[in-house]
Formats: sequence, C-alpha cells, structure tokens
Amino acid sequence: LYNGAQWEGREIQTYIGALEDIPNGTDYFVEYKNASSTGGHTCTGYYIRKYLMEGNKNYTVDNGYNTEIILRYAEVLLNKAEALAMQGNIKDALDPLNEVRARVNLPDIEITDVPDIDAFMKILRKERCCELAGEGLRFWDLRRWGIAKEVITQPVHGVLVVRTPADTYSYTPGIDADAGTPRIYQDRYDYFSLPADELTNNKLCVDNPNW
Repeated sequence: LYNGAQWEGREIQTYIGALEDIPNGTDYFVEYKNASSTGGHTCTGYYIRKYLMEGNKNYTVDNGYNTEIILRYAEVLLNKAEALAMQGNIKDALDPLNEVRARVNLPDIEITDVPDIDAFMKILRKERCCELAGEGLRFWDLRRWGIAKEVITQPVHGVLVVRTPADTYSYTPGIDADAGTPRIYQDRYDYFSLPADELTNNKLCVDNPNW
C-alpha cells in the first residue's frame, strides 16, 4: 500500500506536511529509531498488503478467513526451475519459470536471454523475490544461494512523501529506513547450531563452525 492507494474505503496517506499548517496524512511517515516503535506508522513510505483482509474489521473477534498456505504451486514450479538449472538443463528450466510468469501475463524468458546458469539464476532470484514476497522464504533462499551476508547487510531505504502548499506531492527516494544502524549477518548464520543436549550426550559430536 502506498500514498494514494485505496484501502478500506479511504485513501492511504503516507505523506507529511511541508509546512506547519499542512497536516500530516493519516498514515504519515515516522522516522525509525533503533530499538523503538513507529506507532503503526510507516518508516519506508509503504505498507505490505499481502495477506491483509479488506473489510474484516472484527478480526479480533471473528479471526481471519485466509487459508493457511503450506506450499504454493508457484513455489513448486520455481523450485523445479532452479533444480533443472543446477543440473545444467536451462532449456527445460524455462518451462516452469515461464508458467509462473504467464499467470500474471509477463512475457516468456527466452533461451537467448539466459546463455548460462549465472544469467538464469539472476532472473530466477528476481522472480522468487517478487512472486514469494512477504511469504517468509527470502531469508532461506539467500542462505541457500550463499549470498545472505552480501544482501542482508545492505541498508534498507524508503521514500519520503511530502505534501506541498499547492496540494501536490514530492517524492524523495533513498531515505534511510534503518536509523543508520548497520545490519549484521555473521558467517556462522549460514548453518544452525546443533542442540546443546545432543552435544552433551555425544562427546564425539562437533558443533558447526563458530558456534
């Protein structure tokens, strides 16, 4: 959800007023402070809409009506595409990848677009990032690909929306949404630590590196 989007019968307002006599929008931007709360306001200029149930205003009483998703077919197809590519079979890997893209009328990826595995994986990673956004899989994908440290330590940015006296909006991209706090990902996070009880019970059992 973004500034100007329609939701629950009203317009989302993530803007702040340029002057004191211009009030902030209902959902106005609040700068994130380390170890603090934004009070339900956005610190990026956006809200995630996925899985929200519009019109369900009695959620705390009636609960939700979303069906719990254990494994989506789109993920099955993307898993298959990745597996085929890792076997060196890029041509066949395009079929399940393009099946996912066809659902939202995106053009097919052609074999000429992916001359090697690296080119294919670049497209597949982007596809998974978009298709499975907000579904709790991104962290595990990054670990599996061995690029978690490279990606997760990058700062998060947002967009600041300002309402001007002329009733127009200015958009400033690239604002810091991390309160200047570095994101940390240690190499050992690529593996789980073995349970302490197992290490105690079996003295020959050696924990994973750096745990």
